[in-house]
Order: sequence, then C-alpha cells, then structure tokens
Amino acid sequence: MKKNSTLFFSLLFSAISCYAQVRVTAVSQQFQTLPAHLPAADTLDSPHCMVYYRYFYPVDNFNGGFSEAEDRLTLQIGRTVCKTFSHDLHLWDRNLTYGERNKFRFRTNMVDYEIFRNYPTGRMTVQHRIPYSRILQGSTQVVEYSEPVPQIEWTISGQTDSVGGYRCIRADGRFGGRDWRVWFAPDLPFAVGPWKLGGLPGLILRVEDASGDYRFEFDGISTEAEPIVCYDWRPVKMSKAKWQKIERRMYEHPMDYFSKNGEIKVLDMKTHQPLDGEWKVRYNPLELE
Repeated sequence: MKKNSTLFFSLLFSAISCYAQVRVTAVSQQFQTLPAHLPAADTLDSPHCMVYYRYFYPVDNFNGGFSEAEDRLTLQIGRTVCKTFSHDLHLWDRNLTYGERNKFRFRTNMVDYEIFRNYPTGRMTVQHRIPYSRILQGSTQVVEYSEPVPQIEWTISGQTDSVGGYRCIRADGRFGGRDWRVWFAPDLPFAVGPWKLGGLPGLILRVEDASGDYRFEFDGISTEAEPIVCYDWRPVKMSKAKWQKIERRMYEHPMDYFSKNGEIKVLDMKTHQPLDGEWKVRYNPLELE
C-alpha cells in the first residue's frame, strides 16, 4: 500500500471518531466500500466448487478520466443457487465481525454487490452495499432488486484458447448495453460465469468488454465446502430501474445523497484537504441499460 494511502485512511477514521462530538464526518472524494458487522444468515446451498476471478473495472481518477481498479471475486456454484461477491471484502467483514485474521489485499474501492442466481426460479437477486452508510447512518444500508436471469444470445465461434490450463471456446454476446467477448470451458460443465453472465455449455473463465472498461480473468478453482449464504441485511427492496436512477444520482450529486444526518467534509484525493469545489464522481457503470 502506498504511504499516502495509509495516511489518508488514518485521517479518515480519525475524523470519523470525532463524529459524535462535532457531527462532522470526513469522507474520501472517491466512494469507499467499508467492511460491516455481518448479520445472521440463511444457508441457501452447498457449492460444487468455488471459482476465483481477478476483476478489473474503471474508477474516477479525479484528473479528468478513469483509472483501472482491481478486485477479487468469488463465484460459488451450487446445485440450485450460485453467488458472486467480493472475496476480499468478505474476508474483511469476517475479520471485523468474528475477530478472525484472514489475509486480504486492502483497498477501499472493493465491489459493493452480491449476486444470487436461482436456477429453479429463473431469477436473480442483486444486493448493493451503499458506500459510507455504516459511518454516516450507523449501520450498513443495502439495496436489493430482483430480475430474470439474462437470456443472452451468444454467438459461438470456432476460435479456441487455453485459460488456466483449460481448453476454452470463444463466444460473443450483448448484455447490459455492452458487447462481451467470453471464453468458456466445456470441460467444466457449469452454464454460469462471473457477475450476471452465463448460459453457455461450460464455465466462463475469461470476459472482455469491447470498450475495454471491464474484464474478468480466471484465477483458480477449488472444491472448498463453504456454504452459500444470504445475510439478513434487511435491505431496501426496489426495482432495478429505480436503483439505477438512484445510483446515477448518487454519483452525479453525492453531497445531496449523503448529507442527510449531519455535515460532511469531503477530502480531495490528491491533497487530502477539504475539497474546493463541487463533489462529483465520474459514472461508468457495468450496466449501461
């Protein structure tokens, strides 16, 4: 971790510790996904296997463009349910909740979503953790929506490649307003992949967005028997369309969204001093529609 990042993280939490006295909370100009005390959970399924991916995505660099961020994702594949979530955020949550000492790669822009694909119902449940909610609202706030499992029209080509030692075949399809090139492994007979992608005769191991904004890269597979669980966050349930509208406004006008219960001091990513000017965060969502 860079020295200035360590300094900034310390500064952030020093400001938070004074919140009760002065009702002013200092937050980063860049949205941060914070760990949470895990609530009770329902066990949904036992996985056949757990697949790991390196996930690359754009974040505002506050210099007129985007920088590439990286997270690690876990895909649990069960008999009736599969689940995608941030591997490192999950370990950070467990350390905070249970006092465990799991090793994880620290950063504050981890993926905020957990996605559950239910095979029998043909539906998908998506939960988004709201940034800063634990320090601004006193508890972690989660938004949830449900949608049908995407029926992506894939075009399977004759092109092959090796990914992680598995023979893979290329397929192309469009979903969420983006064109995707994926590589799936017929020898791994699971018609799923990371995030919301799936529907091919084999596990998706590599994903590339045609614009170059997003990609997923296979990083290993195991048969660990960690159960697939759904935590009882008591989420606010809404339609996908409403969530997308809220999320866009959260990026375009974050001060309006976050400053409901007290004054917020926004710290510039470069100087670590209070931001001089309007707080905005560039918006380049994974789903464009």
